[in-house]
Amino acid sequence: MKSFWFVLKGTVITLVALPFLFVVFALISTFFDINLFEQIAAIVLFVILFCLYFLPAIIAMVRNHRQVIPIAIINFFFGWTFLGWVVCLAWSASPNVIPKPSKSYNQRIYSTEQEANDDRFSRMKP
Repeated sequence: MKSFWFVLKGTVITLVALPFLFVVFALISTFFDINLFEQIAAIVLFVILFCLYFLPAIIAMVRNHRQVIPIAIINFFFGWTFLGWVVCLAWSASPNVIPKPSKSYNQRIYSTEQEANDDRFSRMKP
């Protein structure tokens, strides 16, 4: 299950990026005489290049990296240089991630709550 913060960031990015994308392509279509197919192809190409440009930040977010925000900021400002993009990609692949919480002792011992209750009642003295 994804954390609330991860879902919130994705929602904010979507709500900011999609209207911007449509405004940009509406302006482009008014200045240039292009048909619907060319507009759709341009949108698809833009989305692919956008995801490729921010691939280091996306990888850092998905891996739950400890320094997601610095990676995203450096990727935004210096990703256009190939060196900046490669540095951010290597940084996002580094092992500096927040570990997932391990199962508690009782969850490892008993696979279900029913087994735990059965074991507790079987140890009770009459």
